[in-house]
Amino acid sequence: KIHDVQTLLQQTELRIAEANAEKEKSINELNTSIVQSKSDLAKAQQTIVASQNHSSEWESKYKDLINKYQAELIKAQQDISTSKDHAAALDSRNKELNDQINALQLKWKESEKKSTEDQRDQKKTNDLNSKYKSEVIASQKRITELQSEHTSAQLLLTARYSKEDDVQKKQIISLQNEILKLKSTQTPAVTTPITIVPIVKASKPVKKTPVPRVIEPNPIILATVPQKPVMDWKQASSLLGKKIKGDNHIIVEGIGPKINALLKKNNIKTWAQLSNTPIQDIQTILDKGGSKFSLAEPTSWPAQARLASMGEWAELKKLQDNLTAGRAKRKAKSKPVQVKVKKVKPMAKKVYKPLDLAKAKEIFGNTIVKDDLKLVEGIGPKIEKLLQKANIKTWKSLARSETKTIQIILDKAGSNYTLADPKTWVKQSGLAAKGEWSKLKKLQDRLKGGK
Repeated sequence: KIHDVQTLLQQTELRIAEANAEKEKSINELNTSIVQSKSDLAKAQQTIVASQNHSSEWESKYKDLINKYQAELIKAQQDISTSKDHAAALDSRNKELNDQINALQLKWKESEKKSTEDQRDQKKTNDLNSKYKSEVIASQKRITELQSEHTSAQLLLTARYSKEDDVQKKQIISLQNEILKLKSTQTPAVTTPITIVPIVKASKPVKKTPVPRVIEPNPIILATVPQKPVMDWKQASSLLGKKIKGDNHIIVEGIGPKINALLKKNNIKTWAQLSNTPIQDIQTILDKGGSKFSLAEPTSWPAQARLASMGEWAELKKLQDNLTAGRAKRKAKSKPVQVKVKKVKPMAKKVYKPLDLAKAKEIFGNTIVKDDLKLVEGIGPKIEKLLQKANIKTWKSLARSETKTIQIILDKAGSNYTLADPKTWVKQSGLAAKGEWSKLKKLQDRLKGGK
């Protein structure tokens, strides 16, 4: 539209120029005619002066010339007025066109501004989608970990409970034996009051309050002692390495101040209440708390809380030594976990040793940066960023990942990553984390694009 208006404006300007040229031409012709008329008039006057007595024919010619001059003068004035009106109309039209151009330019700027805002909104939407996808991937990963850890946690808790049951049964048996011993030792003392009672003639009260009943409450009191143990806070602090307060959930591995506040807000205020709360209910509380608790793993929390409520600090320390952020360390019991243990355990011993990056430079021919995922054949800058968003940022974390999990990440990223094949990435990253550069180079020489 702006181009059309500009074209129309140019045509209008050409028309104005043509009208001005015609006006100047008309004025020139009128001036020429006026000059000619004046000349003719002068000649006529001379002729009249020379011959005042000429015939009426010359007088009529003089009058005709005068009339003609006046008519042409009036016509010239009318043409000049018309040209001025036409020029004013053109100026008005030109002004209207300029206003239209300005209005179109304003609309164009507004459309550009709106387009920029739409792009920002689209970027925000994309960021939210990527964040949601990463959270979904983390949740799926946590679910797979839960499935493998659930069995080990159940076995651990079952063993612990069976052991505690055996201990309690032994305590009950020993208490019963003590009760029998006490009863047997009190039997002679009962006969003495019986011989004295007839003297005061009070045989009936003796039957109502026999002496053996005095010792019957003792086993009840003894049985309740294990349920309400006396807490040795100094021992707890020395074993666990931090100051311990009663019913503070932070003692549980995997619970921090925020989760502690969340649990107490949901009326789980003591270790006993936490130990009796089903894991599914705890997970529901965490889910309602928001995405910031998505990585929390409550599988072992009731067991830890139960040991804390009983004052079993040594057993709690043993259990927590087998946990990482509330998760049970994986054992080689189930087949899927056994594969991971073979890969991860040797790596965990060598990761803490400094890697010989100079030797890696000799073998690969270029400088190697630690935990650069692009060292893995088949991983480029885009895939590296994709894995880092999914919290796979080191060779060690990539080596611990499952190929299925990596493939899910690639599939959710879109069709641009359909040709990527992550089957050897776990093995390559494991060799890199161990610093086995020669083996990694030999493996990569047989690969093409990670395949």
